[in-house]
Amino acid sequence: MAGADPPFFVKLDEMTVSRRDFVWRCSSLAATSLVAGRRGWAKTSLADLAYRHAERVPLLDTDRVQPLVAAALDAARTAGATYADVRVTRTVSEQIICRETVRQAQVMDDEEHAIGVRALYNGRWGFASSGTWSQDAAARLGRAAAEQAHRNAVLGVRSVEWGHYPVATGSWIMPVGIDPFTVPYEEKIDFIDAWMEAMQHVTRNFVITHGHALSFRRQERTVGTTEGSYFTQTVYDSGAYLQTSIMPPSMRDDLTVRIRPEGLERQGAGWDALVAAKPIAQIPRLIDAATPLLRGKMRPLENGRYEAVLDAASAARLLGKTLGLATQLDRAMGYEANATGTSYLGPDPLAMLGTFAAGAPLLHVSANRSAPKGLATVRWDDEGITSTDFPLVADGIVRDYQTTREQAAWVAPWYERTQQPVRSHGCAGAVSALYPTMQCIPNLSLTASPGTAGIQDFIAGVKKGIALFDFNFETDFQAKNGYGSGVVREIVDGKIGDVLEHGWIQFSSVDVWKSLRAVGGAAHTTAVPMSYDKGMPSQSLSTSISAPPVVLSNVMMVSERGKF
Repeated sequence: MAGADPPFFVKLDEMTVSRRDFVWRCSSLAATSLVAGRRGWAKTSLADLAYRHAERVPLLDTDRVQPLVAAALDAARTAGATYADVRVTRTVSEQIICRETVRQAQVMDDEEHAIGVRALYNGRWGFASSGTWSQDAAARLGRAAAEQAHRNAVLGVRSVEWGHYPVATGSWIMPVGIDPFTVPYEEKIDFIDAWMEAMQHVTRNFVITHGHALSFRRQERTVGTTEGSYFTQTVYDSGAYLQTSIMPPSMRDDLTVRIRPEGLERQGAGWDALVAAKPIAQIPRLIDAATPLLRGKMRPLENGRYEAVLDAASAARLLGKTLGLATQLDRAMGYEANATGTSYLGPDPLAMLGTFAAGAPLLHVSANRSAPKGLATVRWDDEGITSTDFPLVADGIVRDYQTTREQAAWVAPWYERTQQPVRSHGCAGAVSALYPTMQCIPNLSLTASPGTAGIQDFIAGVKKGIALFDFNFETDFQAKNGYGSGVVREIVDGKIGDVLEHGWIQFSSVDVWKSLRAVGGAAHTTAVPMSYDKGMPSQSLSTSISAPPVVLSNVMMVSERGKF
């Protein structure tokens, strides 16, 4: 690469893109059928896939579900339950996975029906669930849940302060432009192939590999309670993963660069949100960012403390893995100790509220279940509570925890002392009706500053430091200490410099947020999905975390060998 370097890439506008009719071009796809729990591989022609698509079941007729709910509630009451709720869910999902060619794409789909009954007696819970939809099965579940609650009451009576809430009734569907389950498979595969064709053209001087996937999930939920609530809601989870890895002809592994377009992350949205991201239009900008890495402008990271600028996605992921996990009230009180862990904001939340400094005064974190396109967005939680936005951290001080209807009473003295109502924040949920209801993480947001500063403004203000891009983080069982990795770039005199190889950040959750020096403006806020496990049996749940770019001072960076 000495002398005048030749251009690495062909310009995108030099490419003549011919849209393909995949019904004619592709002879077959490998498809997986996971309908109603039956699994098997089958070769399926695209014409057959289009037929299957046309046959797909539409949104559920709620008249079919109402008798199931009534039968389960009646049986639970008759068996002595003082309270019971019934959840009925139908979940349809689809994945399209494609690696080197769309001719080898795998189409996997699944449909799950579930009904779950939760019953309360003398402060003890019982739960039963099944994948069978019939009135007889629903009645058996109602009796089984109540009988289990009676058996658990042998352990001793406990007080459950349930509170009084308005009855929830009605129907709500997450607003999406295009339901992904009305879009033909051919169009979805064409979405992947258009990206692959464009990348193969502009990177034809390189060795490239592909790894792409589309995922869609739609869940219809019906909830009924012995208090009179009865409501239905439908939520969506759509996302695309397009990644092309580029390696120069020299085949140097250390120069491999992964290119991924933005705006395709999993979100509570429809097919239209992925199309609106316009991944092909992002290619010139992505190529510009990849060029320094492919030219080998890298040098080892020196261990030490740095002033660090984090892009918005990295800041959001850091928030989710630290305060997102730590402010779960059941986790803070130790009830998740034998499952997914505890919290550095415990074990006595009442001692933390209003006094514990979780970060710098610039730190403001709020929670909601109403954010547009949020993966935790609902009209009602699974206990029929309408959630309102609430602060978790204000001026750096812990102000609240994530709560369900039962959990609100656990911190009632704080609410009473601060003249707040003792009420649930509407964080009850489950991955489906097969699983018991638990406290789930709502959508979280790091509050942006009033200004308009973005990541380039922050970089320009740093004389010597680093910029962290596309970082992912992991924390320990208390969400207290962690590490993260991604792309590390040097900052010298306000400009981006070399790539610093194998750089990792190590941090204490409290210290890293206390080092917060600047927060970007609202126009630069980005939302990312966060998946997490909780409970026993474990549930894999998802939420959306949003944040603008931030500046952290005095963060510890180590080479890969220094990672714990």
